[in-house]
Amino acid sequence: MKIGFNAYFLKGLKSGIGRYSSNILLGMRACARSNRYRLYENKMNLNKFVFEQIYLPIKLLFDRPQLYFSPSIILPYFIYTPSVIVVYDLIFDLFPQFYRGRINSFYLKLFFPRSLRRARAIIAISESTKHDLMRLYNIPEKKITVIHLAAAKEYRIIYDQDALVRVKRKYSLPENYILFVGTVEPRKNVRGLLRAYLSLPGRIREKHSLVICGQKGWGYDSLQRWLVDQPTRNGIIFLDYVEEADLPAVYNMAALFVYPSYYEGFGLPILEAMACGVPTITSSVSSIPEVAGEAAILIDPNNIGVLSDKIKSVLENEQVAGNLKDKGLAQAKKYSWGKTVQQTLELINSNS
Repeated sequence: MKIGFNAYFLKGLKSGIGRYSSNILLGMRACARSNRYRLYENKMNLNKFVFEQIYLPIKLLFDRPQLYFSPSIILPYFIYTPSVIVVYDLIFDLFPQFYRGRINSFYLKLFFPRSLRRARAIIAISESTKHDLMRLYNIPEKKITVIHLAAAKEYRIIYDQDALVRVKRKYSLPENYILFVGTVEPRKNVRGLLRAYLSLPGRIREKHSLVICGQKGWGYDSLQRWLVDQPTRNGIIFLDYVEEADLPAVYNMAALFVYPSYYEGFGLPILEAMACGVPTITSSVSSIPEVAGEAAILIDPNNIGVLSDKIKSVLENEQVAGNLKDKGLAQAKKYSWGKTVQQTLELINSNS
């Protein structure tokens, strides 16, 4: 089968859709070698609108693949190829205050409903996203297939101490730290995490730093200005984008992973932390309970006092931490990219 693949997000630093695109493409190529993949890459650095609405329809018209697979949620307005799209979340609709860019929002509101109608099949990465699609856009349930994500195989417990030391030195990581991984933007509730950390007893902050690992998103400058005014900000470390090959080691060396996001379509960092054997505290909203199961401590992301108390309880109780670690490892094993790829290929074959 000849499959057209939207490779727009494979270029540059990968996070979110870029990581999904890379993992699903590698898996599809490995598991279905008889398929031919035509990658539509953004080699000319076109903006997203021009790429999706002008460049892609022309290429699809000339190439005539049997199916077009798009990790992007938007299809070209004029498309005649059977298509499968992946929908991660509906943040622009549900939480517009967390979505940046009026032009992007207008583009999505204009083209997204039509894309849902024109797609032959829709992949939702969680039951939460599926239900939102049905509720907000009246999409028939039979048209949506839930295919969960998974932590890549590299996310596992690392026993090579020399490899861990190399990464620790490379990023000047402290001996003990609490970890957050994700783009630093308002939706991720990084300010809430900082407030919870700053309210911890001094003895805990002296022993455990807080490492914020992720790209600087919108609102980062405002967050830094707020942080400058905090008298006890010592111990807070911001890392810029960490090389993906080093990220499993960064997880492994953490004493605790905290992810108090306000909304997630899936929440992949939760599974990555669990697969690396890190006790996890996260939010009780959107898709997160679906992903974390009973393997994490779930909190209201707006309740900073409870978040701080739970951080304290894990760091000061080895039994609690050990129990979370064991449950997290078991939870992460329920998900695999092999399963994700296989389910995706089955959907493609049934809709081509």
